[in-house]
Amino acid sequence: MAADLHAILTALRTDPDTREAIRRELLTEELLELPALVAKLVKAQEWTQGRVSNLVGADYERREALRSIWSIEAAAGVPPGTLRTITVETLRPQLARAVAAGTLTPHAADAITKVNGLFAWGPDSGGVAGYVVVEASLTADHTDIDRALARAADLERVTGVTARAVVVSDEVAQDAANAIAQGRVAYARVPTRRPRRPTL
Repeated sequence: MAADLHAILTALRTDPDTREAIRRELLTEELLELPALVAKLVKAQEWTQGRVSNLVGADYERREALRSIWSIEAAAGVPPGTLRTITVETLRPQLARAVAAGTLTPHAADAITKVNGLFAWGPDSGGVAGYVVVEASLTADHTDIDRALARAADLERVTGVTARAVVVSDEVAQDAANAIAQGRVAYARVPTRRPRRPTL
């Protein structure tokens, strides 16, 4: 009996066909399907986690980052109390003229309309001395910086008025930290008030 057991164990360790045949005899169909089911669940969980992260990020932008006017003013280097929120609609005529003239691509015009925050500063009379283009994210990375810089440059080119790029976040990825340290973009840290969820 011991020799037979030894032969079976050896076959299990060395022969994939034998291992599979014994597995099918010992395990139910449900147990055999378990690895594939777990793989599907992991994929579904990753998708859900991505969606939740997007929602949390959007909530951060709306509730915290874009309401931090004083921090954005300080980062942009504009006089305190002069920054005011504007809508993209106020720029639509200028963007339309630039697209029609060929000085701005439709893609670049669309990108400007998708900024997380758009602000103007200037005298109380309502004139515009400049714009501040804000990209907000829970964790700023190089894509946030690239978007902010590109959108500010396009807006400045279209309007002929200074446009400053500001990135607002709670945390900073290393690639973004380097760009911020080099002064490529203005930065404001606005901590989230939400408790951190542990990562798995």
